[in-house]
Amino acid sequence: MTHLYFAANNAEIGGGEVMLLQYAKICRELGHDVTVVAPQSNDGVGREASDLGFSTVGIRAHSKMEYMRNLREWDKKHRDGVLWCHGHTPGLATIGHPKRIVHLHQAPSKKHIMAGRLAGAGSLALVVPSIFMKNQFPFAQLLWNWCDPINVSHRKKSENVIRVGFIGRLSPLKGIIDLANALVILNETRSFNIEFVIAGEPRFSSESETAEVEKALSHISSFTTRLGWVNQEKFYSQIDLLVVPSSWDEPFGLTLIEGMSACIPLVVTDSGAFPEILPPDYPFIARKNDPKDLARTIAALSTLNPIDQQTLVDASHERWRTCFSTEAASQRIHCFLTDTIPPENN
Repeated sequence: MTHLYFAANNAEIGGGEVMLLQYAKICRELGHDVTVVAPQSNDGVGREASDLGFSTVGIRAHSKMEYMRNLREWDKKHRDGVLWCHGHTPGLATIGHPKRIVHLHQAPSKKHIMAGRLAGAGSLALVVPSIFMKNQFPFAQLLWNWCDPINVSHRKKSENVIRVGFIGRLSPLKGIIDLANALVILNETRSFNIEFVIAGEPRFSSESETAEVEKALSHISSFTTRLGWVNQEKFYSQIDLLVVPSSWDEPFGLTLIEGMSACIPLVVTDSGAFPEILPPDYPFIARKNDPKDLARTIAALSTLNPIDQQTLVDASHERWRTCFSTEAASQRIHCFLTDTIPPENN
């Protein structure tokens, strides 16, 4: 088996780092030796990896450039297996080094497309998590993300109250402002009562972005509950409907597949990879950056009769099971590694 080194893009845990740890766990279960490499920190991805029982390497770094320089030096001197670079930063830092897999998680802006193609040059494989991303990187290999099963006890629904949920980073890019504005519209119609449940914090957001989000949320504070960072089961057990309202072109959609796993009805925007994740012809997709259309879509799903809503949830859960479950991912990764890593490394 192969010694795989998973190199993180950041010290803090974001979507890419969540998937790094998921890949590390599956590769360990497949029998590979696994080490996680990340910026030195008392918290974040290195600490989480250590708590999960992985050997870790902490790269001294007070800035991204220092991390890249020191990672490149460490990689040159100490690595004895295959480096799996999760993100542009480790990929660019190790350009020209042998036996690398470069895995891109960032949305494909022009800047990131150029950087991603450069980072992937000479690698064993360039990997992307969606068909949407693959359209920007034609020679990349597709490995969909996945999530572990989320089993929740659904609360008993109130007849005239809909508990709408949002989980994730509190950032304008994630559409939280559009969702707040949509809920203002819905609340004014008084067709049903709304309770809004938020799980998440403004990680990776600037002060101005955070202020913008807080201003929007202040208009709906009277019917909003903020949970902060909580475990998924606690969040999903408190909501009737999940909204994923991203306003940028998402490279994947971890929150979508979590909702599908937890059997929660979904409203999403037509953001990046979102439509390809859902079952074919999924009807509750709103236009991104359009609070009025988002409000209309939330209202349409909320008033759907229970039988049709259950049919929708069942189809989404089956889509998760066959495409985005741990079992489906394990088969994909096994085939990918068998085809990608040179025989002398097995």
